[in-house]
Amino acid sequence: MGVVFSRSLFIKQALLTLVLAVVLSLVNSGFQFFEGVSDQKTQINQDFEELLAVVEKPLSKAVFRLDVDFAQQQVNGLLFSPNISHVEVRDESGKLFVEAAAAARDFSVPQFFTDFVSLDLQTYERELRLETPTFHAGYLYLWPEKRYLLDKIFKEQFSILIYNLFKDLLLATLISLVFYFLVTYPLMRLTESLSIVGDNDDIPLSKSFLRHHKSDELGNLYATFASLWKKLNTALSDLERSDSHTKAMIEHAADGILLLDDSNNIILVNSTAELMLKKSASELKAHSLRGLHTPSSWLGFSDVLYDLKIDEPLTVEATYQIQGIELPVEIRLAKYRIQSKIETILLVRDVSERKNAEAHIQRLAYYDSVTSLPNRQYLSDKLCDVLKISRGTSASSYSAVVFMDLDRFKTINDSLGHNVGDQLLCCVASQLNSLIEDDVVFARMGGG
Repeated sequence: MGVVFSRSLFIKQALLTLVLAVVLSLVNSGFQFFEGVSDQKTQINQDFEELLAVVEKPLSKAVFRLDVDFAQQQVNGLLFSPNISHVEVRDESGKLFVEAAAAARDFSVPQFFTDFVSLDLQTYERELRLETPTFHAGYLYLWPEKRYLLDKIFKEQFSILIYNLFKDLLLATLISLVFYFLVTYPLMRLTESLSIVGDNDDIPLSKSFLRHHKSDELGNLYATFASLWKKLNTALSDLERSDSHTKAMIEHAADGILLLDDSNNIILVNSTAELMLKKSASELKAHSLRGLHTPSSWLGFSDVLYDLKIDEPLTVEATYQIQGIELPVEIRLAKYRIQSKIETILLVRDVSERKNAEAHIQRLAYYDSVTSLPNRQYLSDKLCDVLKISRGTSASSYSAVVFMDLDRFKTINDSLGHNVGDQLLCCVASQLNSLIEDDVVFARMGGG
């Protein structure tokens, strides 16, 4: 399994451990450096005090005798010590008697570092005095060479820094390796096992992993993954079963089913709807819902669809235009919310047979079966409607009722049979139908 440097937990831990080791090593060396500087300052003060004590008497005598050569010799001798950069001897009046400065020397420590660290070393001063005879000869001044002293301290501390750095890096490497074998490597194995596990399978792990990590956090993590995996498989199985049941119910439903998205585009069609609408699912999805309706039907249906509330089902009737033929349908609409989306389901039922049956019943109730003329009930209802209209208007209007009878019709029925009588009635009815206008009704009062 390849390690992605930007995402590898081991790489991140190793780098962080190494950085911390370097930082801690540098901080520790810094403390040791400044502690060494403090110790060195104490040692320097002690050395200079001892040196001043050695040259105090010879220089006092030289000044007393005004022996400049001897005094200069003594001063030059002090410069053999690399700790001293400058020496001055002044008489009792403060006038310079002799002086000497050390030659320019190269040091590994740069000047800015010397200024930054600042040993804070004083200029050493010693009074030159003779005891016999008692005489105040003057003063001796010594200036220490700070860069030499720092160079000495730096060389001593640099080896300590390298040692501490090597030790801390070695410790960080060992910690990273321990972390890798205790955490990273088992996690990689667990991840690989999760990536290849199949459906309804247990997570494959070696017995050594379970034996070594049975009671630690990795073992608990594996147990949690295994439990979640079983629950996930159970949930997926239940979801697949529920999905199969839903698809079966939709596919084998007696009504046509159309599913609309929040823009009222068709996104699902069952086979019943395909047969009813005589179009494939892909054709229906490619066209709008409006194309299924007749123009007059869509006007009312679009308003109902727009005003439909969520979780408030509604049943309406509409008329579809199928290959030039009008198909009366009954539609059950239901709008619902799934997560953040709104969908609308349409249960479409072909009611053409019911409409035909209702029309047939209507015709049997109001029309004569022989002549196809309106019957007595139709004429009675029509007269009632006309009377209501005439009573409700102030304008003068009139209507007329004319009764017609066929002479010797009973003789024809008795002598020639009812079939001939019915044919006669049909001939009379056809003649009268040619005279029908909008405000004229012919009805058969008898035989109905």
